[in-house]
Amino acid sequence: MKFIATTGFGMDGALSRELKTLGIKAQMQTTRAIFEGDLKDASYANLMLRTAGSVKLIADEFKAESYDELFDNIVNIPWHDYIEKGANLKVKARAVKGKLYSVSDIQSIAQKAIYTKLAKKYNTKIITGAIKYSIEVHIHKSHVVVSIDTSGRPLHIRGYRVLNPTAALRETLAAALVIYSSWKGDWKLYDPMCGSGTICIEACMFARNMPPGGSRSFASENFPWWDEKIWRDARQRCMDETKKDIKIEILGSDKDKRVLRMAQTHARRAGVYDDIKFFEKDAVELDIKDPHGHIICNPPYGVRMGDASRLPALYKDFFKALPESWSWHILSAREDVEMLAKRKADKKRKLYNGKLECRYYEFYRRKGQ
Repeated sequence: MKFIATTGFGMDGALSRELKTLGIKAQMQTTRAIFEGDLKDASYANLMLRTAGSVKLIADEFKAESYDELFDNIVNIPWHDYIEKGANLKVKARAVKGKLYSVSDIQSIAQKAIYTKLAKKYNTKIITGAIKYSIEVHIHKSHVVVSIDTSGRPLHIRGYRVLNPTAALRETLAAALVIYSSWKGDWKLYDPMCGSGTICIEACMFARNMPPGGSRSFASENFPWWDEKIWRDARQRCMDETKKDIKIEILGSDKDKRVLRMAQTHARRAGVYDDIKFFEKDAVELDIKDPHGHIICNPPYGVRMGDASRLPALYKDFFKALPESWSWHILSAREDVEMLAKRKADKKRKLYNGKLECRYYEFYRRKGQ
């Protein structure tokens, strides 16, 4: 079996690191990874991948340069192996740089082909009820990949975040920031503009090797051909691999009491409340005494704020408060971050916070500090 793990733009490097850590060999592509395995591997990947948006089973892949070819190939897939009698489905489509470019036509033709196959197999033309299966037809030039979503709700929905402030950072992106920072839980980690706590929580789950999907359900848990025991064993494996006895230090502060209460609520729901110290503090008034540590932070960009003119001064004062013996990892949509920090970033990555193009600026600790 072949599977696709999807991710956001610029996050494929973090996903690649994750897959290697999990012992899964993958072929990396832009915003996705292709890996081979069985249903056990797919269950484990759903539970453990922090930066993936979904895990999809590849039903078939082929070449098609006409809509007739597309229909014929899709109708030949043994859909009865995946979709039981009476189950409903929906089809999504993506098309890039090919002769077949109409998303609505691709969806219509694919759905007709699948229903044609199922109607012939089950001798029925009536399919009603809730959507159970989500099928994707992805076409790049003439190469077609037809897949079945095994995740259901996007994997960034962990289940712990129930209170969302404006411009909250998506969980998968927060996890990517932690992974890219190369923090391993050995030094103190601090988010001085923690908001609803997502970076701190994802960092703690990462350090403890806690399954980010451990508290949620997945679409494939309801597939008749996906044995329940596989899921039980995968969940038990994740519990066995969780690091319960290590000591980690994570701090999160914000000047907004309201979002700090959100952060505490989310940390409790995620099961990491005792590992994170949240407190009220203005980010420009930091007084850090520890000799070494990691700053991972998503400060305001000024894009959604009413008065962005104050932000350059905030950034300058914030950077002045940061100790040079710590490494700084800053996500921002601003283009003047290096100028305001009065330092050239050691590394920059292009990432997207929602639809907003950002840079992840990484300033390594100064030598000799």
